[in-house]
Amino acid sequence: MHILRTGGKYAGEQQRLYEVKAAIFALTGATLLIFLSHLWLLSLIFLGCGLHYLKRRSHWRKGILGEKMVVEALTPLDNSYVLINDIVLPEGMGNIDHILVGSNGVFAIETKSYRWHYLNRFPIRQAICSAVSLRYFL
Repeated sequence: MHILRTGGKYAGEQQRLYEVKAAIFALTGATLLIFLSHLWLLSLIFLGCGLHYLKRRSHWRKGILGEKMVVEALTPLDNSYVLINDIVLPEGMGNIDHILVGSNGVFAIETKSYRWHYLNRFPIRQAICSAVSLRYFL
């Protein structure tokens, strides 16, 4: 299998964005708590937001690891397949994690590396939107 583009750039940018947000909110909350202790409720809100963004950063890190696992799983395919990773969609619509091109078709692969209940349809909706976007592009 030929790999035309390595992945993880979009997810890495999102991870860094949430890391910066977490640091800003946590530092603001700590500063308010230390210097303006009468605003303790506001400082707790800022600290809570910082923890929320830190958790979101962790989710993006898991996503990067999941994308690497998918590439490793697809590696045994023969040289008639071409893998293109991390295609950013226009107008801020997100990205397609993997596009696999072979003699039997073109596949848009959406990677998720977290547990989700089978009734949660958001990942399925995202995969369908990615496939439709790819179809319109082609």
